[in-house]
Amino acid sequence: MQMRNYLFCIFLFCIIPLINKSNEQVPIKVKQTILEQSSYYNDDNIKIKNCFLDFNELKFYEIKIENIHHINSPDPLFKFHFDKKIENDKEKLSIECNPDEKIKVKCNEIDLDELEYKSFDFDLHIAETGGMITFLLVLVGLFCLRNGYIYYNLTIVFYSAFSFILFWREFCEFLEMLGQLSTKNEVSKSVSLTVYIFAVITSSVYGYISIKIKFIKYITFGLIDGLMVGKVLFYLILTGLEKDDNLILDYFIVEIIFILAFIVFWLLFREKYIYVNMINICLISSYGMLYGIHLLIGGLPFLPFFILAKEKDDILYNTMTEKHYLLHYIIVFMGIASLGSYFNITNYTAFMAKKKKHISTY
Repeated sequence: MQMRNYLFCIFLFCIIPLINKSNEQVPIKVKQTILEQSSYYNDDNIKIKNCFLDFNELKFYEIKIENIHHINSPDPLFKFHFDKKIENDKEKLSIECNPDEKIKVKCNEIDLDELEYKSFDFDLHIAETGGMITFLLVLVGLFCLRNGYIYYNLTIVFYSAFSFILFWREFCEFLEMLGQLSTKNEVSKSVSLTVYIFAVITSSVYGYISIKIKFIKYITFGLIDGLMVGKVLFYLILTGLEKDDNLILDYFIVEIIFILAFIVFWLLFREKYIYVNMINICLISSYGMLYGIHLLIGGLPFLPFFILAKEKDDILYNTMTEKHYLLHYIIVFMGIASLGSYFNITNYTAFMAKKKKHISTY
């Protein structure tokens, strides 16, 4: 049984990427792009105060509006579009003033490349390879929601590998929010790509180690659980926080507190309660599936964008607050996790009954 689990893991982490790479067609890329962009800028009369979001390239632009239009004239309204000119196989996003003959607004030409911005390259790399990642998270998530505890080692291997990628994602996100990593700097761009490749390649090794060193899997559980709870709670408490320059630090502290708390919890309780482990596997699987689905359709604000908007732009922040769909995600998440818990408990009970009767379970 264990050997078959290992072979299945090798298939998931090695064979599928090779198939995707060898395909002569254009690689599958799953990004929100124009759909996500339109959900926030859904008409030709966009109000821009200090910032602009590019969901296509995951960039947070800081705009000095006084450099774009005359201060004494009415505030301009904007529209966005994708240039027909394709650069590096990508349509370039542009914004410009919406001309209004009645209100003589004069605007300078806007070149986004010349503006200050924060870029999130690690997440962009995930989005660009979203087809493979979404496939794995949804497929393995469905499998674990049904038999995750029966095939415990397989579950541990996959989600330990997933947690390893999430760890490096959080690490890069903080550096990117602080402006330490940016696509404007070629060295930073190379570092982000190198870290991403390192995380993906070595994640399977970390997954294998997690079933050999028993404490590693509890760290894995604590990391994913802490990120789940920490992110949701920070969304909820962010609306009550005052606008200040310490939100990034607050975010970091909240995540660290919950990650450490859940790691301590799992190190203390370990596998004393079977059903608690089953439910936790279903929670992690549901989180992984929703993360994968989000790569397909979007809908939940990218949390670093949410934090930066809170610091710098009230209009943008209020727009994101109105369209975060967090309640919808929570309802779907709880529904999937509940069904998974039912199937895991039922299938495990049947599995153990057959095992006690010496009936083949293979």
